[in-house]
Amino acid sequence: MYRLVSNQYSLFQLLLAPLALPAGIALLAFAAWVSASQPFGDEDTNMLVGIPCYVLSLVAILAGFTGCYFLYDAYRNGREVVFGDELTIYYPWPRGTQVVPWDKVKHIEVKLEQVAISKPVVWAPIPLGALVPGSEALLSITVRETQIENVHVYHIIHTAGHVITAIASGSELGYQLKWWFGHKTLSEIMQAFNGQITWKKNQPHLVTIHNFPFQPGMFALVHEWLSNRPGLEEIDLSGSNVRDADLQEFAGEQYRDLKKVTAHKTRVTPKYLAQLNAFLGQKSRPGVLNFG
Repeated sequence: MYRLVSNQYSLFQLLLAPLALPAGIALLAFAAWVSASQPFGDEDTNMLVGIPCYVLSLVAILAGFTGCYFLYDAYRNGREVVFGDELTIYYPWPRGTQVVPWDKVKHIEVKLEQVAISKPVVWAPIPLGALVPGSEALLSITVRETQIENVHVYHIIHTAGHVITAIASGSELGYQLKWWFGHKTLSEIMQAFNGQITWKKNQPHLVTIHNFPFQPGMFALVHEWLSNRPGLEEIDLSGSNVRDADLQEFAGEQYRDLKKVTAHKTRVTPKYLAQLNAFLGQKSRPGVLNFG
């Protein structure tokens, strides 16, 4: 089925905490040792080694705390969530992978949650010469304000009532989820007709419906769901109870990408099927096929 992958964390993001935090602490300890061990009045070593190490340690520690959040969220909600034939959640080692069939998912609900966002409000320069005699460089202090903002979060609820995972929503993810639900519904409809879909680049490329006993007029439901589907190039109806009239609509503009219809062991006449496939192969003229 068409797959939707969300909530991705790269390996770099997951390694930020275990790598950056120890590195930052080590740099901080080294910078403190350099400052404490230099001879009295010797500021060159501190300028060239100590202060850069202090700055790098601060950057590494901040990056490490950011990585801690990434790691925490990855262990709680998954480093990658895949919407496919089943709901698959990949967690960092050693937790592994969780696979949840869709019949175990009660629903997906959207909740408005408050998230703390830190924003800079004041920036002030500090002359480094005030701390290190002879230096003309500048340091700066940034005052940040924490604001609470509302963010939509998708909660996937288990039939037992607990939350399987939560995914922070954006406009793009919301659109992708609606798109995915449409594809999932199409797959379920085709399964009701003993059919299946082969996907290509997130589009239905081949639809196979074998040995289904269509009743008169029932094939209109297939047209209702398959028409105007970009990327649909082939339909195989072998063994199903279909006639020439059921296939008439396949020649219309609503199947603009369709190239081939297979109908072995059906009630479709060989002449009609050959003419239909010849028309689909060349697409030489628009409109509905008419075999006078």
